[in-house]
Amino acid sequence: MHIIHEPAATAERLIRYSTTLFCSSPNSLIAACPSQLVVNISALFLNGVIIVTFVKNRHLLLNDFTVHILSLTVINWTTGFMLVFFVTPCHALNQTSLRNRMNCAAYRGLTFLIAYMILHIHFVICLDRWMALLAPICLELFSETDRSGSNMGYRQHRKVSLAVAVSDSGEVEHRKRQRSWPSQKARNTMIFACLTLAQIILWVPNTIIALCRLQNAPFYKEDLRNVFGLLSCWLLLVDSLIYLTFLPNLRSETVKTLRLCICNC
Repeated sequence: MHIIHEPAATAERLIRYSTTLFCSSPNSLIAACPSQLVVNISALFLNGVIIVTFVKNRHLLLNDFTVHILSLTVINWTTGFMLVFFVTPCHALNQTSLRNRMNCAAYRGLTFLIAYMILHIHFVICLDRWMALLAPICLELFSETDRSGSNMGYRQHRKVSLAVAVSDSGEVEHRKRQRSWPSQKARNTMIFACLTLAQIILWVPNTIIALCRLQNAPFYKEDLRNVFGLLSCWLLLVDSLIYLTFLPNLRSETVKTLRLCICNC
């Protein structure tokens, strides 16, 4: 006997699973959404300004390290866009829109498939950039270099990783970079240490709550779950603030872009 799942039952399962990822429970979603919406809109705006700054000043800001920062910013902007314009409105409507079969399918595609794609792309970018920084010789053995840049040699990853073309520099520029290399390495290490710490502090509690709900073991109160859900939204904003703190060139150009936006408005 084949079991036919009704759209309402499928929506109920999606509601339960999605609330473990983004909020706490349907009864407390409306109270949690305004705070999360403010944080998500702020993160969406700041990440968008950083992306515009990179595009306008790509010759000045983009190198083999900041390309990873740009990739993370694009991922955060995509996540914020999905939360602001799709996930949060569904929660604010108390999940009634998910009873429709088409809306339910769109919700599943945008919240789950895109999330897995982001994780996959993030892994490939991290692998490509860390190999470029720590093992450039190994990267040359498994990569192809052309005018468009250096891509991973694996066929399924060749068009995914975002890289920068290798170019020779003058003797004066080479000496200048060689003298400043230790400080740049310490700065880059500090950036990723702060990003990792922010990931642990702001996202791991929400992951624990999600696992507890999936195992039917609600050890925490609803208010604490709402706080953990809000912390995960803050991660999109904190990452951008970390970039601007440790990268003075990016910070100054971002301030110029903000001033230009304010003047145009």
